[in-house]
Amino acid sequence: PRVLAFVRERVEAGAVEFHLTELVQYVASREMCSPNSPARILQLLKESGEVNYEVLSRRKSLYRILSEPVQASTPT
Repeated sequence: PRVLAFVRERVEAGAVEFHLTELVQYVASREMCSPNSPARILQLLKESGEVNYEVLSRRKSLYRILSEPVQASTPT
């Protein structure tokens, strides 16, 4: 949820490009986590279709959000 909140806030602000360190700092300032956890969660959200992004530069850890996050469907 913190990763989703980060993505939503970036989209709302029109700041769709971000460095991975910004995501890690955002999450870590709100809860304790491993430095690798936000990146893993971001990848899982992409795999589930909740977040759509592209990697602009692996070397610089630069990402671009391509669309607003979608709510995952829950079984009824």
